[in-house]
Amino acid sequence: AWSRSKDKSMTLEASIRTLEAQVRTLQTQHERMEWQRQDVGDLVTKAFGRIHALEARDRARLDDLEDTS
Repeated sequence: AWSRSKDKSMTLEASIRTLEAQVRTLQTQHERMEWQRQDVGDLVTKAFGRIHALEARDRARLDDLEDTS
């Protein structure tokens, strides 16, 4: 009986170690995905900034053309 109990305990401990390793892997993947999400957010912000600047430039050019017409 003691031997079976010890075997079950060792099996349980091995399962726990496996699960802990899987949790660490998932945490790492989550962190990487969060970094990627932040990078994408930064790129979107920069893209909108460029779009805004180009639109402002185009409006200024149109205003100049209208003023010279």
